[in-house]
Amino acid sequence: MTDTLAYHDPSLPIENRVADLLPRMTLTEKCAQLIGPMGLDEGDGQFSLEFCRQHFMNGISYVNSHHKNRGTRQTAAYLNALQKFLREETRLGIPTLAIGEGLHGYMAHEATSFPQAIGLASAWDTDLHERVFSVIAKEMRARGAQYV
Repeated sequence: MTDTLAYHDPSLPIENRVADLLPRMTLTEKCAQLIGPMGLDEGDGQFSLEFCRQHFMNGISYVNSHHKNRGTRQTAAYLNALQKFLREETRLGIPTLAIGEGLHGYMAHEATSFPQAIGLASAWDTDLHERVFSVIAKEMRARGAQYV
């Protein structure tokens, strides 16, 4: 059995994990944690291990979870493959944050689109807002998005 590095141990306080991680990181790895690559929604939407090995060996901060050519299952599979690559093939094993846009629906192929926020606001119905954004949250989580 191998010892778990402190920064990988979720039972430790965040401050301890950060204090352990930062000195281990190269400047390039720190810079990579500031980058959210754009343009990953181009092409056929398929995961490419070769592309990741070429561009993401130092990690990435976040990735847009939507793609014009991926439905729910394909997006979840893509993000799972990307996270597996980052956890298992990069030196530090830091996963990425999957983000999405959800102002009036999850901005993704085959997702539900609702009226714009100004239209919802004019209904003066807080229960409606809760139901709308609950649907958006479920659709985002189903695809692996973690942050709006």
